[in-house]
Amino acid sequence: MEPTATTHLDISRLTPEQLSTLFRCSNKLNSSLDFRETLSQTLNLAATEVDAEVSSVILLEPGGHDLTFYVATGDNRESLQGIRMEQGEGIAGWVIAQRTPANVRDVHADSRFNSAVDEQSGFSTRSILCVPLVVRHRVLGALEACNKRSGEAFSEWDLLFFTALALQVAVALENSQLYTRLSEAHSKLKELDDMKTSFIAVAGHELRTPLVSLKGYTDLIVMQTTDEEQLSFLAHMNKQIDRLTQLSIDLVNLSNIDEKRLALRSQTFELKELIDEICRESEAYLRLRNQVMSSRVSEETGEILADRNRIHTVITNLVLNAIRFTPDGGTIMIDAQRASADHVTVSITDTGIGIPESELEKIFDKCYEVGDHRHHSSGTVEFQSGGLGLGLPIARGLVEAHGGSLWVESRVGKGSNFSFTLPVETSDSTNEETREP
Repeated sequence: MEPTATTHLDISRLTPEQLSTLFRCSNKLNSSLDFRETLSQTLNLAATEVDAEVSSVILLEPGGHDLTFYVATGDNRESLQGIRMEQGEGIAGWVIAQRTPANVRDVHADSRFNSAVDEQSGFSTRSILCVPLVVRHRVLGALEACNKRSGEAFSEWDLLFFTALALQVAVALENSQLYTRLSEAHSKLKELDDMKTSFIAVAGHELRTPLVSLKGYTDLIVMQTTDEEQLSFLAHMNKQIDRLTQLSIDLVNLSNIDEKRLALRSQTFELKELIDEICRESEAYLRLRNQVMSSRVSEETGEILADRNRIHTVITNLVLNAIRFTPDGGTIMIDAQRASADHVTVSITDTGIGIPESELEKIFDKCYEVGDHRHHSSGTVEFQSGGLGLGLPIARGLVEAHGGSLWVESRVGKGSNFSFTLPVETSDSTNEETREP
């Protein structure tokens, strides 16, 4: 007894042969990321199962205005693929619009049939079996078979099999479209990231030449000026030139880190001496913000094997970050301890505003800023001010270039703790070496 209803699909009513083919089709659809090829192989299996000359998938274009033959099988597959129809046109168009299967024995006796596809492809259609491709109440297109080889109409069993297969094809098709969109988005993001990296490199180098010239002429004018008001203006100009110069240095450093061209001049030095130096350099900023900074360096830290200037940059960037995001009157602590036989850990802890958990890794991305960029406030150590978002990625890049790691722990409203590891001096260390990571 043949099934008479297909509105409610019950695959248990399929024959063992149909179930076997359906299982093989499912394996094909999930066997490769080359979806068009796997879909073509699936359609070949489906066409054989229902004894059809041709099988095809017709897709509803984004925006829902046109239909396109996406994949086809049979001798005329190349001429069929890519043929377009208007929405609602032909039997397939009706099936997609109505979301209802159609089993037509004689297409020429059916007013829905559109002979334009046959005229374009050179194929002569006699009968059609067509079911909609629907997933999560969204219609994607239609699955179609043409011309039963025996000359008879497609059976209700054929329709039941095609309806079951359409469910699998629709899910696989949606997954493929999602994968394609994600791949395109990833490519676009990669392109934008490459453009950003290129801009950073060019901007860093292009800023240097005019800044050197500005600095030279400003210093020359200072030497020839005695007016106190003019000297005050020139001092302010020099301060801003120094800020731009540091920005150009940061841009070049970040570019070198990205391209793994950062040369390190490693030498042994006392970590306590470096931290004391940074504390002295930060005194003016701390007075400005009425903050207190202290340091605690364990005697077991010994001598550090690293590029002293680069580590100076790392700690300074982390200290300035702590000053910016700690309210007036807050405290900052620099702590250095021996972590293992060959490493020390340096931590900069503040009583600042903290960082949301969702932002903890993003803050190390180039040019990333926590919060709404439209509320950006530029400055050196003013509360919650910021620059181009280069300090933290540079700090992490410099630490990783030394073979260490940098991480952050933070609680909103409680403060943050930035920590990084560095190698200590070993017995076989040379006094100074130049290396590239």
